[in-house]
Amino acid sequence: MKVLRLGCLNNAINTYAYMAGGRILDLFANREKALNCYDKAMQFDFHTIRLLKLKGEQLIKLNRYNEALNCYVKIILINSNDYRSYYNIAFLLYKTNKNEYAVNMLKKCVKINSNYYRAYILMAKIMYDEEDYENAVLFSEKAIKIQPDNSMAYEIRNNSLIDLGAVYEKHNSESYFEELGCDYNNEEECLINSLNASLFIFNKIYI
Repeated sequence: MKVLRLGCLNNAINTYAYMAGGRILDLFANREKALNCYDKAMQFDFHTIRLLKLKGEQLIKLNRYNEALNCYVKIILINSNDYRSYYNIAFLLYKTNKNEYAVNMLKKCVKINSNYYRAYILMAKIMYDEEDYENAVLFSEKAIKIQPDNSMAYEIRNNSLIDLGAVYEKHNSESYFEELGCDYNNEEECLINSLNASLFIFNKIYI
């Protein structure tokens, strides 16, 4: 029993030593050596989740996204309620142009923690990139509600509203009214249809 305790103690000491070394190397942007320290620390099978997170962060900094993804998947297999790992998986899927899978991971993330604003910002970013400006506004608004001073959420929302302006502009164009079968020279008829179209979009976004 004493030998077992000493072995566990040695494992803990070695793990913390390599972990501390890795974090110091990271501060000096020595990424590969930091990663090497985390790999050595993991040999002692102690604080596995913490080490996987540190390793994942380091791999992201090295743009080794597939390897980082593997780290966060392992964390989920150990703890399926780790919402930050779901977010990190989503981020990595987004970086590798797998938006559909990223959205699924973000949904799982906010199901566990509905106040994790980063998930809503990334969701808004994905929607904006896919030119789904209405949902980009919706998700950025959710992030703003949770963190009112988040500049990125405001930026995505404002850019989405600007791009939605092109839709509003279309509702004031002659071709649009021709599609509706309206007389473009009939000011009252055009105004009514333009207002109806604008109200439709407003209701779809905010109500």
